[in-house]
Amino acid sequence: MTDIQMLKRQHDIVGIIGRTVQLKKSGSRFVGLCPLHKDENPSLVIYPQQQSFHCFGCGESGDVIAWIEKSVGVDFKTALALLGNLPECEPQPLFKAQPKRFKSISTAAAKYWHGKLGKRRTYFHNRGFADNTIDREQFGFDGRRYVIPLWTGVPQESKLAAVKLRRDDEGEVKRLQENGLEGETLRSALKLIPKYILRGSYNPLLYCYWRVKGEETIFVFFGEFDCALAIQFGLPACSPVHGANSWQKDWGSKYLRYAKEMIIIPDRGEREQGFIAKSLIGGHAKVFKWPDGNFNDFNDYILQGETSASFLQLCQEQELTDFSTV
Repeated sequence: MTDIQMLKRQHDIVGIIGRTVQLKKSGSRFVGLCPLHKDENPSLVIYPQQQSFHCFGCGESGDVIAWIEKSVGVDFKTALALLGNLPECEPQPLFKAQPKRFKSISTAAAKYWHGKLGKRRTYFHNRGFADNTIDREQFGFDGRRYVIPLWTGVPQESKLAAVKLRRDDEGEVKRLQENGLEGETLRSALKLIPKYILRGSYNPLLYCYWRVKGEETIFVFFGEFDCALAIQFGLPACSPVHGANSWQKDWGSKYLRYAKEMIIIPDRGEREQGFIAKSLIGGHAKVFKWPDGNFNDFNDYILQGETSASFLQLCQEQELTDFSTV
């Protein structure tokens, strides 16, 4: 097997194209709107078994390397270099399937990555985190990406179920510039690098469930940073690591049995995720709607100088409206 063949095997074409195109499964194939031309009806078809794509609108086709060439606008050599610089991409398992088993990640690894933060601690400061939160959660840096440890219980007092790796935008932009990319080509290439990568267990996880046990009012976020920041500001918060669809029915009896009110906080523009979670959680859940303003999520809200008290006031004001309306 050649190096190029090995590289292609390590990067599933559905996963690569799915980073920039919303795909829908159709039988054994995936379809979506082709970004290579003005496409109003899904004409892009991806064939997982052949690891290839074809657009019935513009006629473009090929393998994962050809896709990078066409979508980013680079030559074969540059596309090959970009693919080699991407993390391995394997198809994500469906939650309806039997959960996969992975080797556990050592807590010593989390401590090591935390110890490598150094000056990069500033990244978390700029997101509103205090040092005690950074140290409690053991946020870290693995040499290329920021590390969010996903504990099975109280941080540092429990095992590590998985880690979520957050893209270092500044570092990735520098690498792309070193490859001669700039402008729109650079921005297109950056989109191919996943913002988050999960390493460890694919079993559904409820981040910070330990913080909401016994609470009567619980805030459900869709993101570990929003959740950890809410906890820093005194709010009982949790977050389903794998998104709204991963909410498990037994979480209610395990962690949320005393909850009388659950307020779901989706990001602006992603409120449908809140209603998906509401349908799984039950009738006592409410979906929050961000008011007009220059903030997309709780992190933005706090960084603009707002407080947990003003956020709670927003929630109370929304109780006068129908939470079930969009």
